[in-house]
Amino acid sequence: MKAGKLIGMIVLTVLLAGCRDRYPQESLKTELVLNFSTPVDAALETKTVEDGDSFHNLLVLLVRDNVILHKKTWSSDDYVADAVVRVPLVEVGAYEVYAYANYDETAWQQVTIGSTELVAETGSSFNPDRRLRGISATMPKPEEPAAGHPMLLTGHAQVTVGVANNVGTVKLLRPVARLNVYINNLTPYTVRLDRLVFNNFFANQAFLIGKEDEEGLPIIPGEASLEALPAYDEANPAEITVTEIRERVYSTLLYEMALPGGAPCRLYAKVSLEKGEAPYPVREMGSATEGIALKRIDSQTGQASLLTAIRRNQELNVEMNIYYKTVDSTVEFWIENTYWTREGHVSTYTYD
Repeated sequence: MKAGKLIGMIVLTVLLAGCRDRYPQESLKTELVLNFSTPVDAALETKTVEDGDSFHNLLVLLVRDNVILHKKTWSSDDYVADAVVRVPLVEVGAYEVYAYANYDETAWQQVTIGSTELVAETGSSFNPDRRLRGISATMPKPEEPAAGHPMLLTGHAQVTVGVANNVGTVKLLRPVARLNVYINNLTPYTVRLDRLVFNNFFANQAFLIGKEDEEGLPIIPGEASLEALPAYDEANPAEITVTEIRERVYSTLLYEMALPGGAPCRLYAKVSLEKGEAPYPVREMGSATEGIALKRIDSQTGQASLLTAIRRNQELNVEMNIYYKTVDSTVEFWIENTYWTREGHVSTYTYD
């Protein structure tokens, strides 16, 4: 009897071991479901593919220790704002997910996704520090995509895959920010913007996939520099008539950056009121040597703080409001960018 029990125990042990050897990995793999979506940006006046509001293809890489372990592509005949990508047989564990939408725009910002990440094989090394650059050394400014060509979008998320937890979410972001300056003409006369100058907060390159420091501030490549923004065209100054009320007078794409020491972004403006004959009365915002500090108004809380950093995918709008009054038959006017009392809203703000 004792011998029989011993033999039975030995056979059972061998059979169990055989099951583990025959199916060593099946119970440790699952399908990963990834949800992708474009940014919701209520501030944009128009929704276009050039602005990165939609996408028609996706390249998804699952990376661990800078090695590509899984790769998946997705495409659509239409441009969409969201998509679901399923990656089968993903081993349980932690992954970095990198995504590139509209990756066929291989020439935009000198980034060739089609000849690098798209052709990379699983098991090959992955470079998380690829760069965005301007179209040339003499024109480092981020360029608007050509008409009909979608903006490249990128996304990054950390996903932990478990047998009972196999769903991840990745936000696709524009790898650039946009700065707009508007003039609100609240006078019965034509307003002319004679000068518009910023301090140096234009970064001449950035990482393709965003990087942040411990404080959540954007990190730019070590060899990047902060330079003057693209110049306002003073030879052809913007004129805003009373019938137009509000007009965008300046717009540019920017790479993300953080000013050293928490210094603020600054703006100087010179405006003239075209009433009667020249010379027209003139007002300035800030001084030509320093300008005024711009403030960021949180779109959720309404709290104001100095604008010291610009992050990818932000739309930053600076509103300059021109007021006037008559004192003893003399017209006085002034310019500010704090509150637009006619509408009762804070006028310098940003949307993420």
